[in-house]
Amino acid sequence: MWHNDSDMSQKSVLERRFYPKGKVIVKEGDEAYVAFIIQSGIVSVFSEKDGKKVEFSKLKTGDIFGETSLIMSAPRSASVEALEDCNMIVIRRDDFENKLHKSDATIKAVVQMLSRRILNSNAEMLKAKGVNVDSFISLLNQLFRDLLEAMPDSDKDSFRDQAFPVLGDLIKVIEKYRDKL
Repeated sequence: MWHNDSDMSQKSVLERRFYPKGKVIVKEGDEAYVAFIIQSGIVSVFSEKDGKKVEFSKLKTGDIFGETSLIMSAPRSASVEALEDCNMIVIRRDDFENKLHKSDATIKAVVQMLSRRILNSNAEMLKAKGVNVDSFISLLNQLFRDLLEAMPDSDKDSFRDQAFPVLGDLIKVIEKYRDKL
């Protein structure tokens, strides 16, 4: 693919790369100099927590990954693995920064803000998807208390009598499988 910028003295070709199924394309924590547009194939975006793979998303043709690290000049926030044979278009940091530098200040600010939000969202998702039995039980207890509080007073005793034994049974089952979660 050719592009023409009036500020560039020569034409440049976007680099393309092939990654076979099963290949880790980027690894969490590595320095980032490029982003990728998926030209064909499907990838898994994931992180590892306590030795378990936590998948954030699956991306397909037309999707992009690695853009946050380019914008924020930060290490990779997740790993990406090819789930199928993939062809990628590579976007280099210096090319991206040149285009961003030429953009309106508002656009630059919005891009940086959105990148920070994505990084924060990924961190929160990792915390939430990493199974934490105690947090889940606490959340269940809070949910039942909130439901009880929202009910009309005339129904609270009946709800408590019916729902809390079920909650107790559910918590016992979760505790039974705690070491497998």
